[in-house]
Amino acid sequence: FRNKWQLSPGTCSLLTAMPYPLPPKYYKDYTDAAIADNTAPAPPALPSSSVNCFGQVHDAKPNIEIRGLEDQNLEKLYTPGKDRAAELARLNALCFQYFLKLLDQLSKSDEDSCAATEAQIELVFYNMHQLLNEFRPHQAMETLKSMMEYQVEEREDLIQDLGKRLELAKKMLSEVSNTSTKDTGN
Repeated sequence: FRNKWQLSPGTCSLLTAMPYPLPPKYYKDYTDAAIADNTAPAPPALPSSSVNCFGQVHDAKPNIEIRGLEDQNLEKLYTPGKDRAAELARLNALCFQYFLKLLDQLSKSDEDSCAATEAQIELVFYNMHQLLNEFRPHQAMETLKSMMEYQVEEREDLIQDLGKRLELAKKMLSEVSNTSTKDTGN
């Protein structure tokens, strides 16, 4: 079945149209026993140029650097040291103000000045986006913190449940032991 659908590179095949690709043939070599014995093969080398994923060609080493507003030649409309929530609220109000200005200009059929207002709205959105991206490390830290707290709570509940079951098992064993000593004593 596999050889029937695998075509030469660059041609459309059933495999690129599937929602998930078929697993590689060597996945069977990675059993728990093989991993424990260190007999599983080493993982394949990372691609160096480009990869084909679901029919899309991607760069193997993407540039994930987040560029600042200055790198994009955009004016920064907020003060970096101030409260970010307050700055976001201010930028949101500014965006709303520019939007109302744009509506006013459109109602007066003044299309020449609309481009400048649209550019101002776009700049405000870029600034809001940049300000939100500055929250990402804090957001990731808080997410990890809440996940770890949830795991601790789950484990504490599990420990309590196991403790209750252990006490129940001890009680049952003592009852069985008392019953068997009474039966053997008669």
